[in-house]
Amino acid sequence: MNRKKIRRLTALLESNDFLSPAGLARIAKKISDLFPGATVTAEEVGRLGNSHRRELRRLIVVRQIQAAMARSQPPQPKRSTDPGPEPALRLELRRKD
Repeated sequence: MNRKKIRRLTALLESNDFLSPAGLARIAKKISDLFPGATVTAEEVGRLGNSHRRELRRLIVVRQIQAAMARSQPPQPKRSTDPGPEPALRLELRRKD
């Protein structure tokens, strides 16, 4: 993890310019640009607490790990909850003699 990038991002978080929703969206965009695979939403950036640097680093690492795991696993076939067509009912006709 590049410490210089983290320091820049935390400096942006601590500045008063980025407290608006648009500012948080800009920080989220910067995170996804600087760290491939770390897709973060503006809401998640807004929830970071006072220890910005540690929480930001943890958030980025978790997102990168999730993205790597998604790339490494083949897509699982979705199991259908629909049972499909019902088996054909067998109709027997009996002769009444």
